[in-house]
Amino acid sequence: MRRSVLVVLLLLYSSFLYAFYQIKDTSLIDPRIGSTFIELVARNRMTSFYQAATEMYYWALSSTGEGEKEDFLRKEILKNEPIFDEYEFDDIEKLLKKDTHHAAKAILRKWESMDPTPGTRTNERLIEHWERIVYSKEYFTKGDNTIFGTDDRAKLYIKY
Repeated sequence: MRRSVLVVLLLLYSSFLYAFYQIKDTSLIDPRIGSTFIELVARNRMTSFYQAATEMYYWALSSTGEGEKEDFLRKEILKNEPIFDEYEFDDIEKLLKKDTHHAAKAILRKWESMDPTPGTRTNERLIEHWERIVYSKEYFTKGDNTIFGTDDRAKLYIKY
């Protein structure tokens, strides 16, 4: 792993720890931190950070921020489409149009229900999802017509 990636990861991790323990007001949570951190951890297969990545992603989904934070959270919710069947995701999209924050909570509940080891603080299925997103961003680049900035093959790869 490149040293610069490790430095960024450690800075994000220290920012997360500070925010995680200091910020009680969910409107101040910036969901970009959780998404960026879990993507970096997945890209570099940093197994020692899987627990922190899971916790940070869950924390990011609890954001009730508005404006730029809410816009990002909306996009993040759409990245979770592959974990739902089409009817479930239709419900999420309807909820998303009414209330982004309730839609994010529904995504969080779905991830918690899919955790193969609920007695631990790491959600291995969530980590695998992000590893697949990272792989797709690298190898399925003939187009950028998906929420992941990839071609349509990514949607299938991420889902199955």
